[in-house]
Amino acid sequence: MKLIIQTSSAAFGMGLLSSTGVLLHEIHGRDRLPLARNLGDLFRALTADARVGPADIDGVCVDLGPGGLSSTRAGVSFANAFAYATPARLAGVSALDLLMLAARSKTERPVIALRPAQGGQAFWAFYVTGDLRDWGCEPPGPVIARTQQAHGDIALAGPLARLRLEAGDMSAVQLLDIDPPPLAHFATARWRRPAEVAGVAILEPITAPDALGPA
Repeated sequence: MKLIIQTSSAAFGMGLLSSTGVLLHEIHGRDRLPLARNLGDLFRALTADARVGPADIDGVCVDLGPGGLSSTRAGVSFANAFAYATPARLAGVSALDLLMLAARSKTERPVIALRPAQGGQAFWAFYVTGDLRDWGCEPPGPVIARTQQAHGDIALAGPLARLRLEAGDMSAVQLLDIDPPPLAHFATARWRRPAEVAGVAILEPITAPDALGPA
């Protein structure tokens, strides 16, 4: 089974996926408040609930962001350490891919997935029928305007209350407030391979627009 880790949003979560991509167990910090931001405690609670141990886990996949940098680094560091200490294979996913997958369960429109960045900007990625078409980091208004002009009706997905969206930006746009996306979407997201440094598999959080593109 695969361990999945999500820490780039406000709520931490972990889960276990079967070999066929079924979400077998999950745990969320918001539901276990004493454990909310302690990944070691969350992992112990998850494996205790599922009655499994580290030896039963053959892979680990972590949400790389973009998102809260400190919390994302915590999740990525935990995944790197777990993969180093066990035979589990290491992989990562983009938080924007997870948002797109959650949005596609609610709409057939092309989707702009967004996460807030500094200075009123947003990390964004644009998808048509699930395919990544464009990405970047800039104020969301111009992204929305030019995407509407090129593609017509679109949907926005992400933590919309934390994005600086003007009323004019959202004309004829379907709004999908998603934060965080359900853990089950790890099963169909594009998993990214780690880099290797001196023979050790290492993942890094997504902190720059060029890392949003195809891995």
